Amino acid sequence: MPLKQQSWSHRTIKPKEPYVFPPSQLNPFSLEYEAFVELLKKSERDLVRTLARDLNLGGLYAEEILARADIEKTIMAKELDEKSIKHVFKTFQDFLEIFRKKRFDPTFVKEEDKIIDLTPLPLRIYQDYTLQPIQRFSDGLEQLLQQQPEEKEIEVKELKATLERQLARQQMMAEGFIKKAEEKRREGELLYTHYQIVDELLKDIQSILKKKEKEGDIERIKNKEIVEDFDPTENLLTIKLDNVIISLDFRKGVAENAEIAYKESKKAREKAERAKLAIEDTKRKLENLHFERKIEEKKRDEKRWWFERFRWCITSEGNVVVAGRDAKTNEIVVKKYLKENDRYIHADIHGAPSCILKSSDINGKDIGISEQALEEACQFAGVYSKAWKQFGEVSVYWVFPSQVSKTPESGEFLPRGAFVIRGKRNYKRCKMEMAIGEVFLDGVRKIMAGSLSSVISRSKRYVIIQPG
Repeated sequence: MPLKQQSWSHRTIKPKEPYVFPPSQLNPFSLEYEAFVELLKKSERDLVRTLARDLNLGGLYAEEILARADIEKTIMAKELDEKSIKHVFKTFQDFLEIFRKKRFDPTFVKEEDKIIDLTPLPLRIYQDYTLQPIQRFSDGLEQLLQQQPEEKEIEVKELKATLERQLARQQMMAEGFIKKAEEKRREGELLYTHYQIVDELLKDIQSILKKKEKEGDIERIKNKEIVEDFDPTENLLTIKLDNVIISLDFRKGVAENAEIAYKESKKAREKAERAKLAIEDTKRKLENLHFERKIEEKKRDEKRWWFERFRWCITSEGNVVVAGRDAKTNEIVVKKYLKENDRYIHADIHGAPSCILKSSDINGKDIGISEQALEEACQFAGVYSKAWKQFGEVSVYWVFPSQVSKTPESGEFLPRGAFVIRGKRNYKRCKMEMAIGEVFLDGVRKIMAGSLSSVISRSKRYVIIQPG
């Protein structure tokens, strides 16, 4: 039975219903010209979306093909004339030919020294960015994945700065609301304290405004001791009571003006309370951010395993596999870490790294070595050899530690990082493919490269790569 019930336009997955496979997708590599024309003529989308969705090219390559064809991507697909259709189809086929013949040139796309993409070949749509050729797509992918924690650290710093600015604004607003609430409360009290004098002033103004000739009276009002400003054309009256400036609506009485002040005071207090809640929320976010950052730092500091200085992976059953990065580390791997119950592994090609399959897990617990572990370790040794650039497959052998020696035959010289293998070699054929994914070892995030089965068994986020 399905874990979840889901529905699409073409099928439904639910209990007690026959399982229907998703509809097969169009293969762009086998598309003929006539089918291409028909697809464009039937499309209700613009050209770039038609290529991206109906041809299964995806947005990146759809835009690249149209950039190379110098065709406006927003034109409706069905409006393309015959000459343009032929031109787009030829550009499309030329682009696919690169993939058919595997003429790859892996490239980093950079913006201000930050890697924003990794492509199997230089793309015209990225011509305004810095393009950096690299030797191997797999190495580039590993570097791109390792950049993610650094980007997360930058994001955390930016979020912290944003929250701190937000907190400062909220505190300033809260202080402003509190100040306004107190000022308006004080204004209401002063109006009642000086009720008689303010009442006489307001009644005097209301009487004056009923007159036809009132210029002289207006000047008289302006000259009163408590009046700061009076302009009946702007409905403005400002008075001063006990050194406090108060704006009044002269069309209303004292009590109504006092009530207005009290209501404004109440609104300001309510806003201040909401601002305080927002401040507490922002402070909690900052505390949580600090706490999460400390946890991440603790994880990084607490867990760094011995095998991380070498090329490494963990088999699906938990065995540690390590290989040297150069002659020096080849020497260290074998001399220091190859133990009695382990296996020595080497691709049958010159210049391959020395690789060992440990009979123990990451914490040193002995778990034995299965046939599955040997398969995965041999695959690991094979893809890190020079065979990756030259062949589709490579022979890889494994031997027991007792068969590995640093003593050459009489009259022979053994260079640094090289070893003599005596006795039977157990061979396996290994295909040139590997996976790179995000794994968690004792809760700590790592990027691991290895055989498909070893990575897929431990990772939810991974990519499968082949030479190119």
